[in-house]
Amino acid sequence: EAFPTEYFLGTAVRLLENVKYRDSNYTREERVENLQYAYNKAAAHFAQERQQQILKVSPKRLEASLRTIVGMVVYSWAKVSKELMADLSIHYTYTLILDDSEDDPHPQMLTYFDDLQSGNPQKHPWWMLVNEHFPNVLRHFGPFCSLNLIRSTLDCKSIVD
Repeated sequence: EAFPTEYFLGTAVRLLENVKYRDSNYTREERVENLQYAYNKAAAHFAQERQQQILKVSPKRLEASLRTIVGMVVYSWAKVSKELMADLSIHYTYTLILDDSEDDPHPQMLTYFDDLQSGNPQKHPWWMLVNEHFPNVLRHFGPFCSLNLIRSTLDCKSIVD
């Protein structure tokens, strides 16, 4: 059975109208500009040949992931720079890709901690790419926030399950 899109959207609109929601974070032009900037930068990142070869994600799935995450980031982090929106969009798209993965991570995670501790590259493809991009995210934050971002990324339970 098909998802009742029209009913869902109508319900969401009625909810927002009933709570008298008014988005005052952006003008229409600012919203479009931020969405385009974050999307274009994230799409360019994932269009790189190395990312394509390592992730092996279908273009359709990647497109859906990018659209979902970029919208979430731009609407949720309305007060941050466009550059941070783009870097967070890339970071959280990686997380969504991992979450949707059906691969068994166990064989590539056997040496995870030893590799992390000794500064060796990770064997799991997701971790290789996330670790390469992570400094781009962390440069926007101070040491305490950076530590929390690292901790929350390491706590990603599905990686070691």
